[in-house]
Amino acid sequence: MSDLFNPKQISQWYEEHYSNLALYCRQWLPQSEIEDAIQEVFLKIVQKRITPENVKAWLFRSIRNASLNRLRTGKRRTHREKETMSLADSWFEDRPDDQIDSETAQTALNELKADEREIVILRIWGETTFEEIADICAISTATAFRKYQSGLDTLRNRMEKPCRKHQK
Repeated sequence: MSDLFNPKQISQWYEEHYSNLALYCRQWLPQSEIEDAIQEVFLKIVQKRITPENVKAWLFRSIRNASLNRLRTGKRRTHREKETMSLADSWFEDRPDDQIDSETAQTALNELKADEREIVILRIWGETTFEEIADICAISTATAFRKYQSGLDTLRNRMEKPCRKHQK
């Protein structure tokens, strides 16, 4: 971490990373809490007057920690996680030109193991490297890659529609 502090840079990071951080948070938090969690993370940068060496990895790790801390404050953590996943707003917006159905994609993501879902989201929508994922999730790079591959395989199997056999 660097002691250099640049408010304009923080604003740029917010603009650049907000939507990816919000998507990442959706696996733990309802929509109503996501903006607050992201603002808490950026407030830490301002309050501590720090500049992280790897901003993207620091932001994702911080938002992960903030999200998990918010979950821990609940009386029934397990109940809340299940409720949040079932009541979460749609992760994706439907667009006419999409080749996959957003509801099918969200359902498939929700059915992944939590650690695989987190890594898939970080890699695809968070645009993070496996080294950054390893740092964020406190695992090895090889484990991050293996869980990513496993998650993709599971998604592929769940999302592929079998072709109907043509009957003569």
